[in-house]
Amino acid sequence: HRPPRLSSASTRLNHQLVAMRAISLTLLVLTAPSVAFLSGVPVPRRVPAARVTMATPEVEVAKAEPFTLVKEDLRKLKRRIKELVENNVGSSDKTKEGSTNPMLKQAAREFFERRERAWRPGVVLLMARALDAGITDEDGEALMKQRMLAEIVEMMSTAQVIHDDVLEDLEASENGNVAHRSYGGPLGNKVSLLAGDFLLARASVELAKLTNVAVVEIMGVSLENMCRGEIMQAQARVEDKLNTTYYTETVSLKTASLLAEACKCTALLRGDGRSSPNADAAFEFGINLGIAYQISADIVSFNGLVKAHLDGDEEGGALTPETMSLLVTALPPFALAAELDKTGELSEMAHRSFSEAGDVAAAIAAVEAAGGVALATEMAEGHITRARTAAAMLPDSVFKEGLHVMADYIVEEDQKGLQRAEWMDLQQKKAAL
Repeated sequence: HRPPRLSSASTRLNHQLVAMRAISLTLLVLTAPSVAFLSGVPVPRRVPAARVTMATPEVEVAKAEPFTLVKEDLRKLKRRIKELVENNVGSSDKTKEGSTNPMLKQAAREFFERRERAWRPGVVLLMARALDAGITDEDGEALMKQRMLAEIVEMMSTAQVIHDDVLEDLEASENGNVAHRSYGGPLGNKVSLLAGDFLLARASVELAKLTNVAVVEIMGVSLENMCRGEIMQAQARVEDKLNTTYYTETVSLKTASLLAEACKCTALLRGDGRSSPNADAAFEFGINLGIAYQISADIVSFNGLVKAHLDGDEEGGALTPETMSLLVTALPPFALAAELDKTGELSEMAHRSFSEAGDVAAAIAAVEAAGGVALATEMAEGHITRARTAAAMLPDSVFKEGLHVMADYIVEEDQKGLQRAEWMDLQQKKAAL
């Protein structure tokens, strides 16, 4: 997890423009089934159920390790997304398909090699199998569509990450993604926006192939919610940043809505009603897991920023009044400490943008003294408890236990269970230098 970027006026404008672009794509998503039908886009055909198997791996999985339980599904997902990203498009030759723009393909591909494992689609796949009590028709139409839904979730969440990489005018290109490093700031920003839109467009086509109007509508609304949350975060005033209710609402829209609605849609795709107990339980699990994830990720960011500051890390840099105002105050450890600060000093420092000498050091010390990180951890664990309560309503299976283990990973220190092995190895090698 990388720290969130600074949010100045130009960044807020960029985020709003990105949001408007994504909302436009939402309209495409909502009308996709009709477009697919009229244009002859192929949709999945119903495959006769050939076999019903217990999908638990042959070797018993210790602690119902979630990524192991859906390992084969995730492998297929990765291959499918690679095919979708690299699929030939855009040729002027109507008899032969052309090639995807290499800049878009390169920018989009980088984000599938990030710090985290594909935990969001992993949750969707675990939920799909848990709803079936672990007894799944491996050749059935429901599982096929649920796998497609997991792919859509991964593409949509990755598109959001790419959009978040829009750089400030004064930020160096090396602080951005592969597009910025290859083409410089201005062009890199354009490529980042287009690469994100590229993935959203691909996701909308796949969504059309689900041929389920309710699912298309729900996922379209989740995309709109992501945009609304992005705007709330970008436009937050000091008093908003210090309000944990505002933070939770923002995170619910920006981060958790996509996962929650996707979990709900897994129930719809297997034939459950929109307001059925299964659909409601799946939604409650997803929304609370998503909120807990963001709180935990923000704790990791806060700890990293403070550590770099205290260690005098040249690369991380000392915290300045500007970074404190635009970045640190937006993280839950600071807001929770400020809420408990009866003297009001933390709030006062935030409102004056830490402009007085010693404000930065005093604020860091005050958050530590108030136990801001512990308070944020408790807040995350509260949402994990709610997620577990929702999961308890599902039928017993190893996949249900896998959802519980995934919940453990979300609030684990540094979220180690979500990290990719290759990424952890790289960090160890860097630390050894």
